[in-house]
Amino acid sequence: MHTVTCLACGWVMVACSRAQAEQEVAQFNAYFASLTENQRIDYYGHKKADIKRYEQCFGCGGAYQNFRHAVKEDCPDGVTLLPLIQDDV
Repeated sequence: MHTVTCLACGWVMVACSRAQAEQEVAQFNAYFASLTENQRIDYYGHKKADIKRYEQCFGCGGAYQNFRHAVKEDCPDGVTLLPLIQDDV
């Protein structure tokens, strides 16, 4: 697993390729389309997945280009990491 750290806020995320992110968005949106209107509202705020979520820091909203390779000290064990597009994956 390749992790990266935001230069602005220190948030750590898992690096993924643009192709991986696009595939995840497509899979979620297909699932989302199969839900009832109430399920969409109750569980997902009636929002489809969007590639933009993969292009910015979850912590501060910074651009995906403003990250560095993470070191062990950046992130404690047991936390949940979200994906972020990185060009070198």
